Amino acid sequence: MPLTPVVRERGSVRASLRTLLRTGPWLTVVGFSVLAFARPGIIAGGAVYFALRSLHNPRSRSSCSRSRFTRSSARC
Repeated sequence: MPLTPVVRERGSVRASLRTLLRTGPWLTVVGFSVLAFARPGIIAGGAVYFALRSLHNPRSRSSCSRSRFTRSSARC
């Protein structure tokens, strides 16, 4: 069986993207990819918010909460 060369057709990128956007599996892949990249940003933003709002004076809460659970004689 003789080998025949494959003829490459030149197509436009727009046509290829339009075809991809019409298929359901590619939309699912793109959607989950966006969510995968957005998730760490949301988590980091939440960590920064927590650090700025809740930990502005960590000594005032941590020393009181620890004294309840340990046998130290420190008063709050």
